[in-house]
Amino acid sequence: MARAPVDYIESEEFESSAASDALHEWRQHFIAMSEVRAIKPDWVIRNAIVPGLNFVVAPPKHFKSTYILELIATMIGHSHGVGGDAAMKPRQRGACMYFAAEQSVYDLKHIYEERIIKRKWNKGPVSWDFAVAKDVMEWALDEHDSDHDLTRFIEKAKPAMVILDPFYHFHHMEENDPHVARLLIKPTKAIKKHGGALVVVHHERKESSQNNGASNQSGNWNKMRGTSALWALADGGTMLSKAGAGRMKVFSEFKTHPSLEWVWTVP
Repeated sequence: MARAPVDYIESEEFESSAASDALHEWRQHFIAMSEVRAIKPDWVIRNAIVPGLNFVVAPPKHFKSTYILELIATMIGHSHGVGGDAAMKPRQRGACMYFAAEQSVYDLKHIYEERIIKRKWNKGPVSWDFAVAKDVMEWALDEHDSDHDLTRFIEKAKPAMVILDPFYHFHHMEENDPHVARLLIKPTKAIKKHGGALVVVHHERKESSQNNGASNQSGNWNKMRGTSALWALADGGTMLSKAGAGRMKVFSEFKTHPSLEWVWTVP
């Protein structure tokens, strides 16, 4: 049966319609795009980290934490750029707060001094540019504790980078539940307000890490453990995969910048 022709509303008629009147009544909940000032996409660390939510994804024992320490050294001025690349510098230096669930502060300090900056770092006044949470288990995103509220902390301290490593230690939900992504919305919104980055370390699915062919495909974000809603929420992400002895392939993809791939020599 043939469909009746659609009676489209002309723009002049729409402007005086009930829909337009309703929009006028509810306009405090909306913003007219004609009034929006376009902002050029920015970086936190050029070619590596963007403002908002960033994931770092790889199977276990793929140097994710070492890569995070490289980012931190770059961010606080202890490195000339990620992997020594001067093109991967921070937009401006800032404090980094590391919530590391699987490494002790002593191990992190040893790796940072011996492999990342290659010198001792304990002289001079106390520096809060790089701080590590004493007990990450107190910072679960799905628990209501005003003393350990990540969003509130970000709003007050305004760090350049906050790192959760790895994500599954910061909630008690089923990984495949799409609602787990909602736990990251408020802290992401808070850190975006001052141009910072929330960096979340995450593992690949077991089956993808066991399948060498699939694991080496750059940009296959279905390899991330848990719900696909996590990657949908992200502003950027980096995947690490092995590229030979002591070398890692680094593939990064962003919502607002071109993707890139390079080889990182693990320190």
